[in-house]
Amino acid sequence: MVWIIKIFGSAMLKHLYQGLPLDRRLGAFRRGIRARARALRVENHEWRQQGVPAWLLWLMCLLLAADEALQPAVPELAARVALLQQAMRQAYRGPVKFAVRFGLGFLPAFRRPLIPFGAVYRLLNTLGFGRALEVTYSTDRKTYFYADVKRCRMFAFFDAHGVPALTRVMCGWDRNWYEEIRPEKYGIQFTRDRLISSGDPLCAFHFERAGRTGSRDKETA
Repeated sequence: MVWIIKIFGSAMLKHLYQGLPLDRRLGAFRRGIRARARALRVENHEWRQQGVPAWLLWLMCLLLAADEALQPAVPELAARVALLQQAMRQAYRGPVKFAVRFGLGFLPAFRRPLIPFGAVYRLLNTLGFGRALEVTYSTDRKTYFYADVKRCRMFAFFDAHGVPALTRVMCGWDRNWYEEIRPEKYGIQFTRDRLISSGDPLCAFHFERAGRTGSRDKETA
C-alpha cells in the first residue's frame, strides 16, 4: 500500500507546488521533499512499533517534510495547513470518490443499510489504520452506528513534532469519502461534530438512519 500512497503523494506535491512563489522547479521540489520524508521515516521508525502502518507513517512524514519546505515562502502555519489540505483533496479526490460510490451503490439493496455499512466501515478501519486509532464502536443496528476515536496516533505524531495542526490535513482528507454519503440516496447521514485536532476529547464519526438529524461536520482548518 505504501507504493500507492507514494504515487498519489507525488500528485499531491504537484498540486501543492502550483501557484507557490518558489525558485525551484517541480522536479527539484518533489525530490527535496521526498528525500526529507525518507529521512524522517527512518528517524521515526519507533512509531511502527506503536502500531502505525507503514503507509500512514510515510504519508505523515511526507506532510511534515512538505510543511518544512513551505515555511520560507508561507510563514503562517494556518496558511500552510490550508494549502496542504487543498493539495491532499485534489490528489486523492477522484479515486476515493469512485471507490466510495462503488461501495455505497450496494446499500439500496438492503432494508437496513446501516448493518452492512457499519460492518464494512469497521473492517476497513481496522485493516487500514491498525492500532493507529483507538476506536469505540456502538450501534443498535437499526438507527445508528457510531465510531468514536478515543486516541489518534496521527495527532500524537504531529504533536510530538510541534505541529499538531497538521493533523487537520488528515481530517480534511476525510471529506473525499463522507461527502459522497447522500442521505436521500443511501438512507444514511453522517455527522462529525467533534475532533481531537480541534481540542475535543474524541473524534465522533456518527452514521445514522436518514431523517434523524441534520448532517454536521466540524471545521478542520
